Amino acid sequence: MSARLRIFFVAYAAAVALGFGLLWAHEYEIGSTSIAPAQVPMGTTLEPIPGRALVVMSVHPHCPCTARGLDTLERLWTRRKADAAVDLAILLTIPRGEAPDFATGSTADRARSIPGAQVVVDVDGELSERFAAAASGQVAAYRASGELCFSGGLTVSRSHGGDSSGVDVLYALLRGEDPAEKTITTAVFGCSLQNP
Repeated sequence: MSARLRIFFVAYAAAVALGFGLLWAHEYEIGSTSIAPAQVPMGTTLEPIPGRALVVMSVHPHCPCTARGLDTLERLWTRRKADAAVDLAILLTIPRGEAPDFATGSTADRARSIPGAQVVVDVDGELSERFAAAASGQVAAYRASGELCFSGGLTVSRSHGGDSSGVDVLYALLRGEDPAEKTITTAVFGCSLQNP
């Protein structure tokens, strides 16, 4: 094999390795580690109904990373106990400076397709900020008492399935059970709600 051909193969292998490395780094890049408030924020359009738990997911309408989180949320939501006293709100967050029609596209359509979910267009991300959400796919789950029991993402990486440790807490809440006593937090693997 000639020296030029060996150099070509070494350069090619290095380029392929670099490409996979960059993809892997993006796949596991944490979008947010912020934690939702310990109590449901008051003075919003999402004030809890007494005796009912509340689950809130903040979504950037153009973030492709959020599709798997929405899939997981729908899977859990459709398996909830019929008489579970739980409300689900999905905030379609419109970044500052964007027009209201920004809340369109496949991710927004996916959110709107979840049966029984209250979908709220969150202009300028004000509601998401009240729930301390910084990345698309961030979930805040509150017990019927208004206390936070889960804050974070539902997947273990961007755009891929695989449940985070918070899924069990959310599932218990949706079954009408009282989840773990301590608050569970997980990383969120989604785009920034303000600057994707």
